[in-house]
Amino acid sequence: LLAPVERPPYVLGIGLNYWGHINSTNMSAPKTPQVFFKGSNSYAHPGDVVEIPAFSTRPDYEGELGFVFKADCKDVAEADAVERCVLGYTACDDVSARCYQIDDGESCPGNGGQWSFSKSLDTHAPLGPSLLSAAALGDGGGLRLTTRVNGELRQNTSTSDLIFGVPKIVAFITQGTTIPEGTVVCTGTPDGVGVTMHPPAFLQDGDVVEVALSKIGTLRNPV
Repeated sequence: LLAPVERPPYVLGIGLNYWGHINSTNMSAPKTPQVFFKGSNSYAHPGDVVEIPAFSTRPDYEGELGFVFKADCKDVAEADAVERCVLGYTACDDVSARCYQIDDGESCPGNGGQWSFSKSLDTHAPLGPSLLSAAALGDGGGLRLTTRVNGELRQNTSTSDLIFGVPKIVAFITQGTTIPEGTVVCTGTPDGVGVTMHPPAFLQDGDVVEVALSKIGTLRNPV
């Protein structure tokens, strides 16, 4: 199996976009989608090994719904977003080097805040295993999203819990900006990531992460 897009021009992520995730982090819900860039080098195919560099001491998984742009899009209205811009939907794992994203006061080499860098390492955006058309899924709501690590259920929610759904995301990110065909957008992760567990449960060498979306399939990658 291959990723649905070969080296996408952009991989965009949306942060803090599930109500459950907001509640678990004790943060306020954003007023607009929180957008960050992942390097196009970060994409990986189903089954590829997620490579964790030695400096990444707190690697974490983030199971997400992703979608792919079917055309160059700019200044698209929310009502037209799916029809004009969305080719289809896939699963993605927004792998994150928490040691650079969040300062824990102990093991982190910096002061946190490095959202794009922490999420742009090679192989840190596995995509797949299929691309299901927008004609079949509409706006991507109502899908069951689960993430398992070594078979243990860590995340389990519906994409209906998204704060900003796909149409709102498209309308926001295309304001004054041309988003090129083939761009992948990962729409955010629900509650259950390793950093919020008690105690935290970060990825280890040999782990297997499975991100499953109803109707789309299971994205499986070893670490």
